[in-house]
Amino acid sequence: MILMAGCTGIYLPVTASSSTASSSSASSNTNIRIQDNYAIAENDSLQIFISPKYWSGEPQELSNSFCVFHLIVKNKSPKNIQFEPDNLFLLDKENNQLEFISSDTLLDLFYNNPQFPNFFLDDLDAEIELQKYQERLEGKKDLIMKSFNFGKIASGSRKNGFIFFVKPKSKNKELTLNFNEFIFHFKKGN
Repeated sequence: MILMAGCTGIYLPVTASSSTASSSSASSNTNIRIQDNYAIAENDSLQIFISPKYWSGEPQELSNSFCVFHLIVKNKSPKNIQFEPDNLFLLDKENNQLEFISSDTLLDLFYNNPQFPNFFLDDLDAEIELQKYQERLEGKKDLIMKSFNFGKIASGSRKNGFIFFVKPKSKNKELTLNFNEFIFHFKKGN
């Protein structure tokens, strides 16, 4: 196993019985199983797969600064469902809530920040300017295309993508992600 900096790549999904979670949360976790490093939960209308992942696209430093998860949501119901980030809560071991960060916020932070210059205004070599400009465009595209698109999920369909949270303190050993009745547990790997 390779341990990555930041939140992702270190935490692994675990069942409630392998975490130090309270017995009240363990009862909500009975339908959660682990497969291929994903925690999987389902009820009559949804199937949810979630796993901490290392961000491999642009901007490359994303996993060093934020906690990144890959999320797959399948709508098993005969009706369209609304899936919003307001229902997701990430907690560290001390129950400190780690805020959800939208892909729009990340786009603003990494690409619309006045701290980062517009490259064609710099006195750099034209080839270097073009390369940096293309990297920025690739980063914007990666964030837009790879992020989970919240909203309506049609009956019988699925959505998948990355979601982002504030990074926990490095000494933190466990994370809990709550979504409605589902409680997912993650532990730091050795």
